[in-house]
Amino acid sequence: MLDVAPTESLVGAAVFIGLTAASTATLLFLVSRSQGLLATALLPVVTFAVLSLWCGRATGCRLKWHSGGWYY
Repeated sequence: MLDVAPTESLVGAAVFIGLTAASTATLLFLVSRSQGLLATALLPVVTFAVLSLWCGRATGCRLKWHSGGWYY
């Protein structure tokens, strides 16, 4: 069984920071292309995704591989 703790992992932190930066850049790109309505519609989805990842990191959730499947 593979057991990874995102709060203890530099890779987990890098993925979180990268996803947050990419999401922000995408929303800003949509706004710059006059797609503010689409960016506004996607903002709650992106915010929820980033916050759920942050809460998982803050509570010490673990990513596990067991019996051929990933569990968070």
